[in-house]
Amino acid sequence: MANTLAKLRLLGDEKIGRIAVPIASATVIPAGMFVSYESGLAVPLDLQAEDVTFLGVAEGQSKNGETDLISVITQGVFEVPVTSAAYAIGAGLHFNASTGALEAATANTIAWAWEDTKGVSVTTLKVLVDVLALNKLFPVLA
Repeated sequence: MANTLAKLRLLGDEKIGRIAVPIASATVIPAGMFVSYESGLAVPLDLQAEDVTFLGVAEGQSKNGETDLISVITQGVFEVPVTSAAYAIGAGLHFNASTGALEAATANTIAWAWEDTKGVSVTTLKVLVDVLALNKLFPVLA
């Protein structure tokens, strides 16, 4: 019997938790920005309700006029601005379009608190982003 594993090949340029996506030529995305995937293009996340198209955090950056692919991290832990509050580990967070920060959520979750602030209000927080675990952009069909 042949070893079927011998047919598998690791793609050296592919990294789990990252994806390269096209951008529109007039789109400016700095590294670290929350990114949405709309009409086949990466765009800055700008609405709380865009949780269903949330793609991750921009690893690279694009300047106005560039049309290269941009690298987006879909799984990782990040330190991000949050609305001043105390957070418990695992608390769901959504995007606040008016401030650009994350805040406690009961809906539209895009990340989870990755630390417990022990009742102390903070304005930056370590958060877990895992687009696959959100089960929105890439739904599981069973």
